[in-house]
Amino acid sequence: VTAHNAYKAGNKSIEETKTELSRLNLLNQQGKVTGQEVNEKQEEYQAQQLDLLDTLTEYNKLLIAYDRLTCGGITALLTGTELDSDAGTGGNLLAGDSSEDVPYYYMESRVQDMKFVFGVSIPDDFEPAVTDYELWYDDIRIGERTPIDKTMSHLKIAVTNDDKMIEVRFYTDENYTQSCKIDATVQRGPLDLKGAVATPQPIERKVGTFETKTNVQLGLIDINIHANNGEYIAGWKLISKEGKTLYSEEIMKDDDTFTYLSILAEDLDGIFIELYDKNDSLLHTGRLDTQTMNILVPTERG
Repeated sequence: VTAHNAYKAGNKSIEETKTELSRLNLLNQQGKVTGQEVNEKQEEYQAQQLDLLDTLTEYNKLLIAYDRLTCGGITALLTGTELDSDAGTGGNLLAGDSSEDVPYYYMESRVQDMKFVFGVSIPDDFEPAVTDYELWYDDIRIGERTPIDKTMSHLKIAVTNDDKMIEVRFYTDENYTQSCKIDATVQRGPLDLKGAVATPQPIERKVGTFETKTNVQLGLIDINIHANNGEYIAGWKLISKEGKTLYSEEIMKDDDTFTYLSILAEDLDGIFIELYDKNDSLLHTGRLDTQTMNILVPTERG
């Protein structure tokens, strides 16, 4: 009962985190929270899913052990179903709970015909998409290639004590995709499928470069900018950390040289740059990166 309650509590916690992640994604699109906050919540959500699978594996091990002693009575008690005298499996939870958003497998034994039933659950949005699977043991295929939305049944096989791992091979139509090992002694567990990794959207993007030249004798610094092609940048201003325009309110032209006291060179990383189009309309407010000498602006969110 304690393991069952732990699984239920973990599942509830995942649902709460999923709701919070959706909320943060919406706020991120509105520019109200940073991408870092969204990424941190996404990592928390994924970690909770893995923890839940660990909890579920331990729960199923206990469930299977007790069901062997009670002919499925523990599962019937926990799920509120009638006791089946033919039951020889870990119960309905093994195949019926699809709350995880990660790939997993399940299997159950049928005492009445000495067969086992095997199936997989792959999220609809999993990439790369897989359509079929095969079960292999000791380089021998068990049964036939099966669509991922179908289960396969086969006579029980004897798994040697020194190797309890069975291989599941996945296909996209006729093309082999990847494979992963599963523990034949665990009736439900995660599938270590390698999903496509989305390239994270950069928080900032480069729109140009800048260069500086310091005149030590005069104590002055010259700054020039060079906009990337296609950015439509025709003018610029430098803004202090306090939000005040440096030197003049006049918009500098793209090829103008900005001259200021050389002390500015010590604090360029704290200076903002406003970028304007040919009609003197503000395009971006960015910053000067002194390590790369790039002009960086926030990535547009959409």
